[in-house]
Amino acid sequence: MGIPSVVVTVQGFAEVARETAKAAGIAGLRVAEYPGALGMHLGEVEENIKNTLIGQIIDGLTKPLSKGELTGTYSGSHLEEIVFSGTLEQINEHFKEQGWSDGLPIVPPAINKIETFLTNLSRAGSKEKAIADIGKIFEGTP
Repeated sequence: MGIPSVVVTVQGFAEVARETAKAAGIAGLRVAEYPGALGMHLGEVEENIKNTLIGQIIDGLTKPLSKGELTGTYSGSHLEEIVFSGTLEQINEHFKEQGWSDGLPIVPPAINKIETFLTNLSRAGSKEKAIADIGKIFEGTP
C-alpha cells in the first residue's frame, strides 16, 4: 500500500511476526523488538522503551519503503485453506519448521467444529462477528 508500519514485539518473537506476515502476503514487515521481558521493573521498562524501542519505531516509520516492500501485497487471509494435513506430531513439526510456532503444542481445529461454533453464535454467522463474540467471551461481557 505504500504506507510504512511497524509491529512491536518482545525479544524472541520478531521472526514469528515476520513469518506470520509473510504467510498473510505482507512482504518486508518492519519490527521493533523490545529487549528483554516486559513488566519486570517500571524504571527498566521505561529506559528500554526510551533508549531502544522508540528509535526502532521511528526508523521503521520514516525510512523509505524498499522496492520489495512496495511490491509486496496483502493477499488476505485464507480462513478455510488447509495448509498442512498429517498426524498431530507431523502438524506440529511442520508449523515449527515454517517458523509459525514457538514449539508449544498445536491442536488444529476441526472444520466441522468451527462451522458448528459459527452457527451457534448469538448473531448471524460471519467470521468477523465470530471474532467479536469470542472477544466478548474473554472480556466477560454478554
